[in-house]
Amino acid sequence: MKKISIPLFFLVFACVFNYSKVAANSKCLAYEPEIISVTGIIHPETFAGPPNYSSIEKGDEALKYWIITLDNEICVNKNTDEGNIPEYQIKVMQLVFVGSGEYDLYRSLLGKKVKIYGSLYHMYAGRHFTTVLIRVKNIELLK
Repeated sequence: MKKISIPLFFLVFACVFNYSKVAANSKCLAYEPEIISVTGIIHPETFAGPPNYSSIEKGDEALKYWIITLDNEICVNKNTDEGNIPEYQIKVMQLVFVGSGEYDLYRSLLGKKVKIYGSLYHMYAGRHFTTVLIRVKNIELLK
């Protein structure tokens, strides 16, 4: 029996690893402008804001945002926008509402299983507290 040389082993391993990553990418969600849907439970969370984004107890502003804890981890593919890089194993996302009335409209859904429709984008500002955020178009209660 002939032994496989070490360089050949690494070449085969690299090919298998890259194939599995490509296969996984084909199941990943797309960044905006694509409208996607995710399911999970929404809950409010408080984060340290300006000026230092490090400690509410030390004087930073308390910022309250809604977060969805997803039923299943997701991944997101890169798109043409430089800031929207591929991400893997996303389990939580910050919700971003376009209007001001959405918090009141959807407040009754806190703590319940929901389906959110919206578009994804990568964090880029101090007030972004999850790697990937979802710009909410609609939320529906799941039974």
